[in-house]
Amino acid sequence: MWQQYSDAVLEREYSPSSVASNYPAVVAAYSAKSEAISASLVSYRVPYGASADEYSIVFPALARFRRDAIVIFIHGGYWRELSAEDSCFPAREFVERGVGFAAVNYTLAPVTNLETMVQQCANAIRAIAVAHPEAKLVIAGSSAGAHLAAMTATLDCDGELAVRVKGYVLASGVYDLRPIVRTYVNQPLHLTPESAVAVSPMFVTPRHRVRALVCWGEHETAEFKRQSRDYAQHLSDHEVPVRLLEIAGRNHFDILFDLAAPSTEFGAAVDLLIGAHAMAANRKRVIPEVRNPALELSLVRDIDISTNESRDEAVKTTAGEPMVSFEGKSNPYIDYHRNDLLLSIQHMRSEGHDEMVFILMTQCKELTFKAIHYELYNMQLRIRKDDVSGALELAPRVKRLFEYLVKTWDVLSTITTHGFNEFRNHLGVSSGQQSYIYRHVEFILGNKSKRLAAAHSNNPDVYPQLKESLNSPSLYDDVLALLHRRGVPVPEVALKRDWSQTYESNPDVEKAWLTVYADPSPDNDLYVVGEALIEIADLFSQYRWRHFTSVERILGFKPGTGGSAGVGWLKHVVEHRFFPELWSIRTVLGA
Repeated sequence: MWQQYSDAVLEREYSPSSVASNYPAVVAAYSAKSEAISASLVSYRVPYGASADEYSIVFPALARFRRDAIVIFIHGGYWRELSAEDSCFPAREFVERGVGFAAVNYTLAPVTNLETMVQQCANAIRAIAVAHPEAKLVIAGSSAGAHLAAMTATLDCDGELAVRVKGYVLASGVYDLRPIVRTYVNQPLHLTPESAVAVSPMFVTPRHRVRALVCWGEHETAEFKRQSRDYAQHLSDHEVPVRLLEIAGRNHFDILFDLAAPSTEFGAAVDLLIGAHAMAANRKRVIPEVRNPALELSLVRDIDISTNESRDEAVKTTAGEPMVSFEGKSNPYIDYHRNDLLLSIQHMRSEGHDEMVFILMTQCKELTFKAIHYELYNMQLRIRKDDVSGALELAPRVKRLFEYLVKTWDVLSTITTHGFNEFRNHLGVSSGQQSYIYRHVEFILGNKSKRLAAAHSNNPDVYPQLKESLNSPSLYDDVLALLHRRGVPVPEVALKRDWSQTYESNPDVEKAWLTVYADPSPDNDLYVVGEALIEIADLFSQYRWRHFTSVERILGFKPGTGGSAGVGWLKHVVEHRFFPELWSIRTVLGA
């Protein structure tokens, strides 16, 4: 520990320029870039006190992209150098992506002390919040600025402001000031070992338990790296979701050039924190392969492409009436949808009247499960890419599809016991549990079963795809990995496990979700993800319940056709819960 270091070693360890030979050029670039940006972008000052030093420079987001978020940056300089004017260089990349940027100015040492600087930064944040009442706020700081930002998170503030602060970005900070008492850094600060503790965030309980990104450059001294790791642990111990990040190739000073650059690891992490990542342009739908595509491709027919121009021309020739003349033996509607095939696969095997509706509704369910799997698969891919907003865009459709699926039992329940018995024997041993598309939906939601997958091992057109799904992470597995990337403590056993096993509840995962649910606001996208998942799980449970009650009403306790115990088997299925921790936390929430 630092207590064993000599004064000479401490001097070197707390001199970040000792491992950053480009220090003079980088600091000069801060000023030059800031001056150029201030000359080319709209900005204004927001005062927060009577002193000439008490102001922030605010760069509003470009209106056409505005996302109602502001990054408030507190500069470093070991509390005695630099200013807001030197700290405007990240502004352009933020405002062009729709995020406002503010550089905070504060009085430097030895003119004032650290307690005053902390209060000034807190006042600056409050003034910016008042001036921009709709904006969510992300507080960022570098070096001494990271210390000041961290200290503001330990202060009491009114509830509305606390809700609007969505995260902290702490780069290369000093969080335990005791070591610097013995260094040159303390000359203008006049700290004692006792007073250093009082202004060290390492020894103060954080009051804002929102997400924090604690990062540092690869080329930092050992003490600066230790300070960041220790403080991240301190935050985690106080239930603050924290992410640690060492930025490859960067040092204490040039790390800031990545702050607003989304193409870099640091900038991408910042964007995730503020929810500003514009992923939509890069989204491409993916069609999951659930069987050998050869059969489907053999059934595709070519149709002509139409355009706005061709449609305008067509309506002139038809006088606004539907077309009724087509070449060949088909028409474009049939060729596009292949409803000639769709309407030709209801082969009744008995004389029972109700068999037709049974076949049709079963086929409706199969198609609906395919639509659900398609949407869930794309949700999962977007979660993997940290495109949470894109994933959430698909959730309402998944829910509507499940609602539609539940309603299929309204029709199937019109089949009476007598009506079902008229064709039941003709089912042989066929059962809905043999549906491979249903199994894909179960697997992507986490209910894995090697035994039930094996029902398709004799089918080379289906089994390879089902086996791959069995051995791949589920949507829930990828959501837990997302929580981990966001700094929410998720146990290793949940992140690296045998994906072919049914997911089982874990008390540490429950704690992770309780951390997320500590901020049940619409701006907390992880909370919104949790609620979307529980709604999907609830609707699937409703589908299973309707299946259970409909079978009991029609068949009683007769064995199922596919070898199961019928209602007895379905009762086991009904009791299963997808995403179990999202259910179990309800007992704890608000208790």
